[in-house]
Amino acid sequence: EDDQPTPKDLPLPADAAELEYDDFFESIEFNCASDVKTVVEFLSKELEQREWKKAATEFDLATFVRMKFTKQKSTLDIDVRAEDSGCQVAIRTKGMQWDGMKAEIEKLKEQIQNIE
Repeated sequence: EDDQPTPKDLPLPADAAELEYDDFFESIEFNCASDVKTVVEFLSKELEQREWKKAATEFDLATFVRMKFTKQKSTLDIDVRAEDSGCQVAIRTKGMQWDGMKAEIEKLKEQIQNIE
């Protein structure tokens, strides 16, 4: 299982804000100032470059897109939902390597707070 991707291997848009990693539910959430289409295109391109395969696009609307990606034994369910100020992204993961993420999450939170 150690060869599975980790949450920190996932691409994040440059304007990702309010980033939350939840190692209990194995999910990642963040907001972006960009619109749904821009974020979906970014995530699709970046994930495919990292050898994730798009398994499905279940919804493809102007205000909501749901995509599924797979890599080895891992899966990502990604929801991108339009908000007044851009969009909200929720990534639910299965089979990824979340061990050791607690320390990583704390480090990331500190870095983000130092930037703000």
